[in-house]
Amino acid sequence: MSPLSIPVVLIPMFAYLLPAFILFYLAIDVFLRNRQKTEHRLSALIILSYVLLFIEEYIRHMVPIEYSSILVTYWFGNVGVLIPSLGLHFLVKVTKLNQKLPARLYPWIFYLPAILVFLTIFSGENIVNSQEFVQKGLWKVPVFNTSYYSSVFVGCLFIFMYVIILWKAKRYAISNAQISVLRLLIRAVVLVWGWTVVFGFINFDSSLPPHPYIYGGIIWGIFLRRSMIKYDFLSSPYQRFEKLFNINPLMILLLDEQGRIKEANPSAKSLLKVSNNTNFVFHEFIQKENLKEWKAVFYTSLRLERSMEKMELQLDLHTENKVVEVNGDYVVIDQIPHYMLIIRDITLDKLNDEKIRFLAYHDPLTQLSNRRYFKEKIEQVLGETAEKSQFGIVLIDLDHFKYVNDQYGHQIGDEFLQHTAKLLKEIVSSQGVAARLGGDEFIIYIPSIKSYEEANSYARLVWDGLESHPFQKGSLYVPVRASVGMSVSPYHGRDYDALLNHADKAMYEVKNSGRNSYYIQNY
Repeated sequence: MSPLSIPVVLIPMFAYLLPAFILFYLAIDVFLRNRQKTEHRLSALIILSYVLLFIEEYIRHMVPIEYSSILVTYWFGNVGVLIPSLGLHFLVKVTKLNQKLPARLYPWIFYLPAILVFLTIFSGENIVNSQEFVQKGLWKVPVFNTSYYSSVFVGCLFIFMYVIILWKAKRYAISNAQISVLRLLIRAVVLVWGWTVVFGFINFDSSLPPHPYIYGGIIWGIFLRRSMIKYDFLSSPYQRFEKLFNINPLMILLLDEQGRIKEANPSAKSLLKVSNNTNFVFHEFIQKENLKEWKAVFYTSLRLERSMEKMELQLDLHTENKVVEVNGDYVVIDQIPHYMLIIRDITLDKLNDEKIRFLAYHDPLTQLSNRRYFKEKIEQVLGETAEKSQFGIVLIDLDHFKYVNDQYGHQIGDEFLQHTAKLLKEIVSSQGVAARLGGDEFIIYIPSIKSYEEANSYARLVWDGLESHPFQKGSLYVPVRASVGMSVSPYHGRDYDALLNHADKAMYEVKNSGRNSYYIQNY
């Protein structure tokens, strides 16, 4: 190869193939970001169209000049016609202006110029590009005739339309991010327009490669790339998933086949005190009582490639324990089986559920069972033992409790009730049930009464247990005086209401006899 032939080969390569390679890489990058979205496909097609223009120009300069007219007619010209159509479609889609267009027109209206492509193919003549070329030095330069200037002028009109579309969209943008992206795109389009005007209308002869205005595609590519990096324009769903992974308040873990933690989102790292690229095994965080079940579910799900749903585990985090709900599914990453877990901390939910269940059957002030629980307990006992049931209930009404409230205030009154409840719990121990019916009324269930004498003794035990333990707080001393009535099943009734009514009557016998005592009708 002679020294003169080296520039003939290398310069066109740098002038056309290098830009084509850069733009091709950008087109693939845009397309792969989201292959399903129209915006990504259109943007990739626009860039690939510029790639085709650069490749055509390289080939045109590698073949004899007589082929220039054919290449420009069937390749360069037709691709050049499609770029404005793709550009309009892309910008209208990106700016959401397509939502205002009639469905029967969108997107076909943008591709009306494609009629010229069909005319060119069938007629063999290109009316939008110069078909005359002359060799000037290294380059095969088009003759600047009416067809040439017409094509550049039409191209500038389309670019001006792009500016109008973007400017209008910027006026109605609702976020700073949208405004920033549109401002950057406007700047890009204005620069491309200026480049096309200067390098399209001015004849630089052999000083520059022919059709230098196509380098406007490089300008567009640079600004598009900048908007993608700086403002996440034409974003990838993977980037969105990565953000979701990072900001998700739920713990997300990726485990390998041995249960080792391969990846953890910030929430999981914070709670488990782990980092990526460690050998932590998730099984180590599970409490022993759950470990066997967890391993069985985990390895079975992994082997059968199935998901797990709403599995409750208790985690031992050294400084605290957590109750969590685990959902997971099988995934393959780099041809290796993994398991993805999404973990929700339900510790507070569990505590709240327990509190709700507790309050459903307990008095919040005294922590004793409430009326509902007591009634269900008695009805359960009656249902289980039927005719053989022989148990007692003791009804307690505090004497002069209103005086305690009025004299010392409701705070002391509440503490007085709590003191009484504590005494009743100690009297009942683990054999029976003590409950608060409401106000200053309490009731006790005694599971086994063998005789009247035993019942009478128990009633006295309750009364004496209160009488002998006054309420004291500092220098304050308040005796616990109560009227106690008792009934025994089945002698005083065979259902809850009858037994309660009989115990109530016995209690009022005490109140009518001067209060502060106990009574049970003989049977």
